[in-house]
Amino acid sequence: TATSNLHLLAYTSEYFGTDEQIDADLASILSKAHLRNPRLGITGVMFYQCRRFLQFIEGPESSLRTLMQRIEKDPRHGQIRYLFDEPVPERGFEQWSMEAFNLSKSEKLDADLLVLIRDSYRANFVTCTSTVVGLYKGFIEQRLLS
Repeated sequence: TATSNLHLLAYTSEYFGTDEQIDADLASILSKAHLRNPRLGITGVMFYQCRRFLQFIEGPESSLRTLMQRIEKDPRHGQIRYLFDEPVPERGFEQWSMEAFNLSKSEKLDADLLVLIRDSYRANFVTCTSTVVGLYKGFIEQRLLS
């Protein structure tokens, strides 16, 4: 469904917690998101890999701005880099208040990979959850095999 105020933010950030704590931190982030996001109209997906987060969040722009203020103050996140910050015609993650994927712990998310993800996302702007997840996992698997 189209929404006049529907917005997409995608960012990457460095994880400032410990390797031993990441699973608990992801569980905590998801737990809070599952409680808060439906009320705020926010949906999305988060990827974690080798000390970096990549998150796509969508919803009313004002709700996303408030959420990002919270994330920017969160001591687990640092060096936030925005990949998208723009209106979208419809949701790509309508079924997910938030999901998280802890991917490979041995391969870093690098700038070239993030640009590929961004450009692919823009080329297929009206998203579908399984497409974005599959695209991202495909990039990771390809990089691990090369």
